Amino acid sequence: MNIDMVTSWFDICQYGHMPLTPDQYSAFAETFKALADAGRLQLFISIVERADAVCVCDLPDVGVSQPTVSHHLRKLRDAGLVTCERRGPWVHYWATDTGRALGAVLI
Repeated sequence: MNIDMVTSWFDICQYGHMPLTPDQYSAFAETFKALADAGRLQLFISIVERADAVCVCDLPDVGVSQPTVSHHLRKLRDAGLVTCERRGPWVHYWATDTGRALGAVLI
């Protein structure tokens, strides 16, 4: 999903149904699947709320093990909602443009 698709989704919500292509339906479904887990959604919101990149060590405890946190972050990256960069021993995350646009609806 890209920023144009999120903008289209806002238009659909605001102005009523607009026809979507099968690919657009699939992209929306994949994005919503990525956010369907409570822990993953909490991580996503924590990242979107930050103006700058956030170190993985500063993300909130979502009640799961570190490997599960890594899995959740991978799902968010795969959905195109966040991206990351290794800085020394730590990985820093920030929201993509698409993630920020979708986050604006959620927070």
